[in-house]
Formats: sequence, structure tokens, C-alpha cells
Amino acid sequence: MELSVARHCVAQLENGLSPLQQALLDEPRRVRIVDAPTGAGKTYAFQQALLRDQRILFIVPTRRLAQNIAAGLIDELVKSGWQAANAERKVQIWSSDQTAVLREQGVENIRGYRVRQVQALDGTRSGGEMIIAVPEVVSQLLHRAYLDKGQSGFSVFDVLDDFDHIVFDEFHTIEARGFGLAALFAKLVSVDLPHPGLPPQGGKEAGTVPAGYGVAKVSLLSATPLDIKPVLIKLGVPEDRMMELHESITAEGRPLHGDVTLRLETLPDMPTVLAQHLEQVRAEVGQNRQVVIIYNALADLKRQLPDLLRLLQSVGIPAAQVLVVNSIDDSGGNNQSGYGYHAGRQQDPDDFSVLVATASVEVGVTFRAANLMLMEPGFAPMNFLQRYGRAARRGEDGAVVVRTDSRLQERHPWLRELCNWMDAHNGKAVSIQELSRVLSRSVQACFREDSDTLYFGSLPQQAVYASGLYWQVLLRHKSSKAHRREHLLQHQPASSKHLGTSKNLWITMLSY
Repeated sequence: MELSVARHCVAQLENGLSPLQQALLDEPRRVRIVDAPTGAGKTYAFQQALLRDQRILFIVPTRRLAQNIAAGLIDELVKSGWQAANAERKVQIWSSDQTAVLREQGVENIRGYRVRQVQALDGTRSGGEMIIAVPEVVSQLLHRAYLDKGQSGFSVFDVLDDFDHIVFDEFHTIEARGFGLAALFAKLVSVDLPHPGLPPQGGKEAGTVPAGYGVAKVSLLSATPLDIKPVLIKLGVPEDRMMELHESITAEGRPLHGDVTLRLETLPDMPTVLAQHLEQVRAEVGQNRQVVIIYNALADLKRQLPDLLRLLQSVGIPAAQVLVVNSIDDSGGNNQSGYGYHAGRQQDPDDFSVLVATASVEVGVTFRAANLMLMEPGFAPMNFLQRYGRAARRGEDGAVVVRTDSRLQERHPWLRELCNWMDAHNGKAVSIQELSRVLSRSVQACFREDSDTLYFGSLPQQAVYASGLYWQVLLRHKSSKAHRREHLLQHQPASSKHLGTSKNLWITMLSY
């Protein structure tokens, strides 16, 4: 089965930004729910915020994505005239990889070091600052058990005060705990604050200011529209404090992808797929473009890699031009295997002609010019969409070949649905919106609230209680004193109140 996904673009304003990118910079409401297709440049908008002297906490799901965004941003700043050392000071990573680097440099108190990073801007030159973090590090910083001298008051309120933007990227991949953390920030920036200088309203002793705590705007970025607003409303975020922003696809403007041939092939394994398209692979590499091969399972990649290398060598592509990308090989340093291929998270993918990868490549790896992709479909429809969206960027035409078989279709109902849809459109041209709608149905359903059951039913319900759990931990934290504790108590969501008894709190913590 084969169809063509038509070339598509986003509109471009006179300043070079898309309407969505401009809205991310200028929208005054402090909770923004954002969707845009892969490659639309959501991250680029916050690079512009940095150049406006703003400070950004950019939260991403994986270490590799953090590393990739930081490297790309530093490179862009240097190209725009910054000194490399200054650019590197302005862009920092919070992840377990960076923790290991800091320990090697002799930094013993990592959390205290990061608190100091939050508390002081680098003054080496004008321009803002971006800290790119994985959610686990942010949670650990907020919940640290020991308070350092001079930093005992540091808490979630300081994060909201010290950053202009708090961004959750790839929100469609979020888990309940990450959703709970995002909801905590969204609630605190959106609720009215008491202000003793204002006249009483509604029988209160003092008026309020409808500003929320701190200055940060909270943006939830996704590759597909998600029904997040009902969950935030349930947690007490006022509807009029939220804004849903969408990137519109256009026929003209800044191109995202050219015409892309999408082909499903029923074949037993990826070496067979490669053998079917070997001359096409040779031609792409001969034109100094990359070819990407993506597996579902690391075990299959490892077992079949020698066969892939032999096939590539048969058309003049040596193993030294192959980079293997996966969570296991990425956990170590750069190396060249006995077979001759390269691996390691510090390797630059641009230096290689062929990338052989697992799901690690879906987010966090930028390809130089990958117009041909041979792939397995992934375990979920958004995996498929993320993989597809990495090919044929910037208006280039390309081809994506997907291996399928009866076992995969039996295991994944969404894949059967996609196959049926492609069969009905075989040989036709379709829009990216049509393909996205088919692939987004299941993930959109995950974010829809389908019950009001206690504790852990759907993802939204889990997020409600994860947010309540965060709230309870913060209420008990040593940094929450006086007016901060009162503020948390006053605005805690119903799930936090329910968890307020020791019994309910312990049950919930054990469940997580």
C-alpha cells in the first residue's frame, strides 16, 4: 500500500516567525495549551524569548532531547555573534548526564548548585537564559529533603518568580507524575492572590489581584491537539486564564515537509526491507543525504545489525559511516565497535550517512538531511507520527517505508486501523491533517476524562491525584512556611484535601 502525503507549510509573518511562535511570545494569559506538528518550530519561539532577555525553564521527556536542544541553541547563538563560552553559560542542562559531569568537576552538592543557578542570572552579556531539564530533576529540586544554608526558603514559588516561561515539551508523551507537576505550576500562576492594599471584595478582609503567583507563563506543547483543559479546570485553574494555541497548516509559507511517499510493506524483518531498497539507499548516501532505519525492539536491532552492515557494505557504505542510536549504547561514551559502526550519546548524527536506531531517535535527534526512512511502526500511533515527522524536513521530498506483518497488526489495533485507512486511500494524495487525525485518536482518548472514579482510572484522573500528591508534599516541605503555606492551603485542589489524611497519602505514594 502506498500514498502520498502532500507538501505542507506554516504561515510566516514579516519577522520570520509563524503566528503560533509569535503568540507563544506575546499571549498574555499565563497558561497556554499548544499544539503544532513536528518540525513547526515550537522550540524556536523560546529561543527568541531568550534573545528578548527572558529566562526559560524548558522541561523535556528525555536526556537526549535535552542535549540536542542545548547543542542546537548554543550553535544558533554562536552563529548570531555570541562568544561560544558565553552561549554555553546561558544554556544549561539539568539531567542525570549533566549530574555526572558536575560530579567529575568536583561539585558535591548538585541540588544546591542548581538552586544557585536558578537564583542568579549569568551577567556575562545581555540576553536571557535557558535551563533545559528532565522532569525528574525538577521534582527532586522542589522536594529536596535537606535545605542548604542560605537557600532554606527556596521553593516552587521561587521557580515561578525566577523564570519568565516554564515549558513542558512533547506533552503528548507525558505520564501522570509529569502531568501533575505541570498542573501544579498552572494552578499557582492562575489563581488570584490576596492583596492587603486593595479594598475588600465579597466580604473578604482584603481584595485580590488576578495575576497568580510569580511572573512565569506555563506552556504545554504537544504534536497533536489534547483535551487538557477539563483536567486543569477540575484542579481549579480558571478557564479564562487559559489559552489554546494552534499552528495552522498552509499551502504556502515556511515549508515543514515536501511531498512524502508513505509505503507499507509486509516483510519479515528490517534487513529484508533494506535489501528491497538498497539501490535507493545507495543513491541517497551518494547525494550526501542520510538514511534512517528505525526498529521497535533493541533485541532485534542487535541481532540483525550484522546483516544490515553487510548489505550496506555491498553498495559501498562502510560500517564507519553508521551510527547506532539506542538507550543502552547512548548510556556509555563514544565508541567504535568491533563491527566498525559507531555509538554513544556524544556522537554528532550529522557526521554519519546511516542511522540505525530504536525509539530513542523519535525525539532528541536532529537529522542532517534524511529524506529516506525505513522503519518499524512503533508501539503507539504517536511513535509512528514522531518517526514519520523526522523525515524530509524543510520542504524536501522524501519517502517513508514502514514494515508491517500480521503479528504487529494483531498486537496493535491502531496499526490495523492505519492499514485499513491506507488501503482505502491507496495510490492517492492525502494531507498531513488527515494522517494526523487517524494516528492521534488513541492518544487524544487517553487525555479525555471518561470517569470520575476515585484514584487511578484514566490518565486525567491519575494526573488530578498526582497534582494533589505534589501539593501535599509541598505543604509538608520545610520551605513552606507562613504565607507560602497559607497560600498552598487556600488554593489546594480537592484531590490534595482528600490526600490530606496520612492514610490516604501513604496509599497514594505507594501506588506511585
